[in-house]
Amino acid sequence: MKKIHKSLPILLGFALVGLIIFITIRERSASKQIMNINTSKVKDMTSTQSDSLLIVDVREPFEYEAGHIPGSILIPLGDIPTFLNNLPKNKTILVVCRSGRRSLEAARLLAENGFEEVLNYEGGMLEWDGNIEYGL
Repeated sequence: MKKIHKSLPILLGFALVGLIIFITIRERSASKQIMNINTSKVKDMTSTQSDSLLIVDVREPFEYEAGHIPGSILIPLGDIPTFLNNLPKNKTILVVCRSGRRSLEAARLLAENGFEEVLNYEGGMLEWDGNIEYGL
C-alpha cells in the first residue's frame, strides 16, 4: 500500500504532462485549419466560389442589419454551438465579424468540431469595401 502512495505523485505528474501535451496538440491542429484572409481574397472568393463557399456573419442582428456581405448568413457568435449540426462540413466556411476577433473565435470553434476548411476574414466589416446588403 505504501508503494502506491509513494508513486502517486509521479503518476499524477505523468498524467498532467500528458494532458498538457494533448491540449497543445489539439489547439495546434485546430489553429492549423484556420487561415486568415484579407479583403482582396474575400472579394475573389465571393465572386468565384459561390457554390462551395458559405459566409457566416457572427455579429449581432443589429450589426448585420446595418450592412453585410451579400449572400452571408447571420449566426451570432453566441449561437454558433447551436448551429454546429446544421452547417455543411463539405463547404468552405468564411467567418466574418466587425474586426476579425469574434470571427476568429467562431472559426476556432468550427475547426474544433470537425469543419475542415474554415477561413477567418481578418479585417472584418471594418475593412470591407465591396458590395453591401442591408436588412435581415
